[in-house]
Amino acid sequence: MFRQNFSENMEKTTVPRVFCWIMTTSLYRQSRTIYLEDTWPKRCDRYMFFTDNATGLDESFHKAIFANLNEGHENLWEKTKAAMQYIYENLVNDFDYFLKADDDTYIVVENLRQFLAPFNGSDHHYFGYKWSHELRHGHASGGAGYVLSRSTLKLLVESLSNTTICPAILANATNEIAEDLQVGRCLENLDIFLEPTADPKGLEKFLPLHPNLFNLLGKTGEESISSDVIGIHYLSPTEYRLIDFFLYRFRMANPNERRKLR
Repeated sequence: MFRQNFSENMEKTTVPRVFCWIMTTSLYRQSRTIYLEDTWPKRCDRYMFFTDNATGLDESFHKAIFANLNEGHENLWEKTKAAMQYIYENLVNDFDYFLKADDDTYIVVENLRQFLAPFNGSDHHYFGYKWSHELRHGHASGGAGYVLSRSTLKLLVESLSNTTICPAILANATNEIAEDLQVGRCLENLDIFLEPTADPKGLEKFLPLHPNLFNLLGKTGEESISSDVIGIHYLSPTEYRLIDFFLYRFRMANPNERRKLR
C-alpha cells in the first residue's frame, strides 16, 4: 500500500533524481554501516558512504575515502567539505538534489522524493529540520538529514574558500566547528535560507532526535511526527532494520480478503 500510494502520487509529477551521501567512520563499520546499506540507501538514485578508510569493505561497497582526514566530530566540517567537493567534481550534474545523512539516520526515500517533486533542482533550495539558536534564519540539523538542490550545492562549494561567506566559527554550545551550522552560515551569507518542511498540521518530517526523546521539543508521540516523515536520527541498526521491514515487507490483508476468510 505504501509503494502503491507513492507511485500514484508521483505519476502526476516529475520524479526528482536524488543522490544520498552518508557520513560514517571505520569505527562503525561492523556495528552500523554494513547493516544500513541493506535498508534505505539503495532506494536513492545513487548513494555513497564517505569514510576515512576502506578496511573491511569489499569492492562492491559504494564509498569515497578521505584517508588524509582524521576522524572525530571535531573534524566533521572538513570531512563534509571534502564530500561536497567530491560530489561537485564528479556527480553534481547527474542529480537534482543531494541528501546528507548520518550512519544512524533512517530516510524514507519515497517521502523525500514526493516532498521534493514540486520544486526545481535548478533553483536554490535548502531543506531540513530547523535549529534556530545560532543563526538569524536558522540552519538544518545535520543528523536528521538535510537536502541541497543542485544549484545550491554548486554555489556552496564554489564559495567554500571565501572566508567572508564561509568563515570558520566555533559553535557556542560545543566550542568546535559544527558542520550543520557551518553549512547554514555559508548559505545564509549567500541569501539561501532554510525552507519549511513541516506538514500542513505543523508536524515535523525531519526528526533530529530519537522519537522517544522528541517530547523535549514540546510535543509528544503522534502529535510531533508527520505521517510523511522523511528522516529520523539516533536510531540503532535494529531499529532502522525493523522500520525497513514494516515499510517494505510487512503486508496486511486487504478488507475484502479478510471478509472471505470469515
